[in-house]
Amino acid sequence: AALFGLLAGPRETDVRKLLKIGFRRFFPFVFTELLVAIILIASFLPLLGFSFWYMNIGRAAASASLLRPVMETFAFAFMLALFAPPFILAVWFAFASLATAIGDARGGTAALEWSAGLVRGQWTRIMKRLAAWAVLSIVLSAAVSPLPVASWLVPLLLTLVGSAFLLVVYKELRG
Repeated sequence: AALFGLLAGPRETDVRKLLKIGFRRFFPFVFTELLVAIILIASFLPLLGFSFWYMNIGRAAASASLLRPVMETFAFAFMLALFAPPFILAVWFAFASLATAIGDARGGTAALEWSAGLVRGQWTRIMKRLAAWAVLSIVLSAAVSPLPVASWLVPLLLTLVGSAFLLVVYKELRG
């Protein structure tokens, strides 16, 4: 809870005040996290529905046809198109929980609007940074997965470093 207070900045140093701030922001933070997760999961449902349909029905129908290469290409393009909304939403709402923890937004939809406002006009730049971090994390995690201790230690450290990275990008956007 004190971490939420510390995120507010160096204004407070009293532990009791930090804990009070942290406990006040904890439940809005959790609610915002759940709201972002629900939105992202819901935005993936059309992609999952099409994938399920294509794998179980569409592919069987296409296999008997001479148009199978056309169907495969169409299905791939359609899946890419269905992947765009979750990807866009993930970049828009990447800072919603952080805005709630810091206290820039109350939480919930206000934090979603705050985050989307921060990213507005800079979506491509932010997307490139977040994508680079995701690729780096995946590559490093995969590289150490055969090692017993590193397979859990490196992802843990990457989570901490990733949180710090997100905070730095957020503060840069906030100005």
